Amino acid sequence: MATGRPQPGWHELTHLLARSQPPHAAGAFSTGTGEPTLPLYYVEITTLSGALDTNAKHNLEHAITTAILELEGSRDRQQPNDLNRVWVRFFDVPDGDLIVGGESTSLAGLRALVASQH
Repeated sequence: MATGRPQPGWHELTHLLARSQPPHAAGAFSTGTGEPTLPLYYVEITTLSGALDTNAKHNLEHAITTAILELEGSRDRQQPNDLNRVWVRFFDVPDGDLIVGGESTSLAGLRALVASQH
């Protein structure tokens, strides 16, 4: 059932990688209109399948995009294309494809491991 809310304990099961690419940097993204004049942001979120439903992903993407633009200071002068400078990509790892401590694990198994350490 899609609730728009993450499953309990999702933050212990999620990895976040964020990169900022300054404009005019070597290897910067190029756009259809040439080199960007403002930084581009690429955020990768890796979690086990089922930890976040589609609505929760959209809510998280919106919160991350808003936070980045607020930190940058562009929220006050937001241009229509500012939202397009923040890319958020989700990677859902199927059960059994995540190896922890040399053993394949599942969402249920990792939740049990996290719970046993608290």
